[in-house]
Amino acid sequence: MDVTADWCPTCKTNERLILETETVREALTQTGVLAVKADFTDEDPQIAELLAAVERSGLPVYVVMTPDGNRQVLPTVLDVATVSAQLRAAGRAHPPSSFRTPCPVGDGGRAG
Repeated sequence: MDVTADWCPTCKTNERLILETETVREALTQTGVLAVKADFTDEDPQIAELLAAVERSGLPVYVVMTPDGNRQVLPTVLDVATVSAQLRAAGRAHPPSSFRTPCPVGDGGRAG
């Protein structure tokens, strides 16, 4: 999950330079991990609940969530290798179809 906002320059930089790269897209495709973007521009209460659940108050926040409830919070400043490695680890631990379960907090922050 990518928790982002229009007013967050680090969010936009990470999106452009890391999250939207072919390497990360390929890792998502190969692992079956569902990418979800939670837009916190208007400070949605459900997204605030997610941020509290992972003990974060600022943006950006990146979380790899698995069906067993595990939440791996990634660093604020991303790199392709870290993101790809976390996606692949989640994919190895859970079959691709298991990622199609509801987000454990709210409605998952409205996919974008």
